[in-house]
Amino acid sequence: MRAAGFEAADLAVFPDPAFGHLRPRDLLSDLLGTTERVLQAAGEAGVAVAALNASVADDADGARAGQALCLLAHRVGAKVVTLRPGRGTPGEAALRLAPILTAADRSRVTLAAEVHVNSATARPGDALELLRLLPGLALTFDPSQVVMQGDDLVEWHECCARAAHVHLRDAAPGTLQVPWGAGTLDLPGLLEALDRADYSGVIAMEYLPPAVLGGPALDPVAESVKARVAVERLLKAA
Repeated sequence: MRAAGFEAADLAVFPDPAFGHLRPRDLLSDLLGTTERVLQAAGEAGVAVAALNASVADDADGARAGQALCLLAHRVGAKVVTLRPGRGTPGEAALRLAPILTAADRSRVTLAAEVHVNSATARPGDALELLRLLPGLALTFDPSQVVMQGDDLVEWHECCARAAHVHLRDAAPGTLQVPWGAGTLDLPGLLEALDRADYSGVIAMEYLPPAVLGGPALDPVAESVKARVAVERLLKAA
């Protein structure tokens, strides 16, 4: 990614080995060693770690892993920890996230629940209710999840205003990831909504290998570069 012109990375922490860099169990078994490995890898690659993007189990081990995520983020210089909120109601998600939010506050990082299909943040009203129940929690806004559901971005503008982090790729109704420019993502509308909210966080290009998500064949690095160039072009024009 550094060779492709990116100066920072969004580090993935998922139980499924197909989804990235670390497993939650790595944090529970050897947090210090994991921290050292991340710092060494980032240093050798010449990138900063902007954020952690994670999913943890809905149990006591998951809560401990979430708390360890916040400490890892602090130690490697990441500003945001993104967590999938899980299924159920906003109230149920709030109970799961509350102890992790306390750990985020102690570690001086921002905890953000990702806007995600089939979760407690799948609808804008539910996402905002979760934020009401947990003051201090933010959102990671992923417009591809919105597009996949067939939603209009306008419905989500209030959620954009509560975003601490953004994941970006092109999508189409029913398909979470398509080559850049082949979907229906309203990039100008997204950037305008973020601008109105004085957004100052990172926009992370989140193209994944097609084997992980299915959908059209594509090169994740090449599509990420296209997405970044499109964002930079619009920001320069503005």
